[in-house]
Amino acid sequence: LWQASTKSIRRLDTLGMLIGLDADTQYHDAQVQLQPGDTLMYYTDGFTDAANQNGDRFDEENLMQAFQWACQRCADPQAILEYLFDRVQGFIGPASRNSDDMTLIVMQIK
Repeated sequence: LWQASTKSIRRLDTLGMLIGLDADTQYHDAQVQLQPGDTLMYYTDGFTDAANQNGDRFDEENLMQAFQWACQRCADPQAILEYLFDRVQGFIGPASRNSDDMTLIVMQIK
């Protein structure tokens, strides 16, 4: 979560297995009050596991830095999404393809 009022990232992690792996899994929930300008990002591990030719992973730190940069400079959620996909592709190299699927959802509170 990018909180526009503080210009900072707040992680919204909860405990439990990955969503969709087991239909009987119990999940913990949490609540947060969203404000206009706040931006949510939901992503699959294809982003953070994407690796370049040296075997270096894009990892969560790189994704969070790119997300924060984009939230400060991009005009809308689509531009943020496109920037993040471009960053991952630039990291792994233009001739490389990620072996895992990459799903990304970006939502901005109006």
